[in-house]
Amino acid sequence: MKPGIPLVALVLVTLIASCAYLLMYSSLSFLARSLALAGTTVLSLAIGLLSICQCHGLFLALEFRPAASSAKFFLFKVVRGDYKDLDREFEQVESSVKDHQGFKKLFSDGKAGFLGIYFDNPRLAGDKSKCRCCIGAFFDDKFMVTTELSTLLASKAGCGEKLQLPAVKALVARFPFRSKLSYLVAVFKVLPALERTLQAGSAYSAVYSEGKLLSPICEFYGKSEIVYALPVGDERAAYADLAPFMPVEERT
Repeated sequence: MKPGIPLVALVLVTLIASCAYLLMYSSLSFLARSLALAGTTVLSLAIGLLSICQCHGLFLALEFRPAASSAKFFLFKVVRGDYKDLDREFEQVESSVKDHQGFKKLFSDGKAGFLGIYFDNPRLAGDKSKCRCCIGAFFDDKFMVTTELSTLLASKAGCGEKLQLPAVKALVARFPFRSKLSYLVAVFKVLPALERTLQAGSAYSAVYSEGKLLSPICEFYGKSEIVYALPVGDERAAYADLAPFMPVEERT
C-alpha cells in the first residue's frame, strides 16, 4: 500500500462509521438523516481526494537548490520523440529488470534506479518529434552492473550504451514518487520552478540564456522520490554531449 493511502482509508472508515451510527441511533427525521448521510459522504470523498493529491505532491512547492549530484554509471538508449510519449520507453526499461533479484535489491537500497536526461525544451521546440533524450538505468558504481544485468538491459530495452557520469554541482529538486500521478503532477511544476530559480540572478548565466536552458535536465527515479537535477558545474559537459551515441546522419 502506498504511503498516504492508510490515512485516506482511516478517514473514510471513521466517517462511514459515523454515518452508520447517525442512521441507526439518531432521533432526526428520515429526511434529515438522509441529508446528513449525503453530506458526510461528500465530505469523506473530498477529504480522501485531497489526501491522495497531497501524498502525490499536488500541493508541494517544488524548489531547486544548489547541491552535489553524485557520480553515476548509466546504461541507456538515445530516443527522439515527444517527451509526453516516453511512458512506453520507461516501461520497457523497467520491465527488462523487474524480475532481476540483484537489481531489485540495489533499487530497494537506493543504489540504482531509472534515469532520463532531456536535452530540449518542448515548449520551444518547433517539432516535438525531434526532441532528444537518453533513457535507461543508473547505478552508483559500474561494478554493480553484472554481465547478466547489462545483457538484460541491452537485449530487452535497447540500453546498449554506457557512460560514466561524473559528480557535478547542480540545481536539485526532490519530489515524492507514489505512482504515475506523481510524475504527471511533477511535469507541470518542474520547468516553471527551475526557470524561477534561474531568473532570480545571474549566477547561472552559463546554463541559462534568453529563456533557453544550456544544460540538460536529469530526472532520477528512485524507490520513493523523483530527483530533478540541472548540472551547472564544469563537469556538465559529460551530460551534454550526445553526438558520440547518435547515428552519423543524426549528429547536429
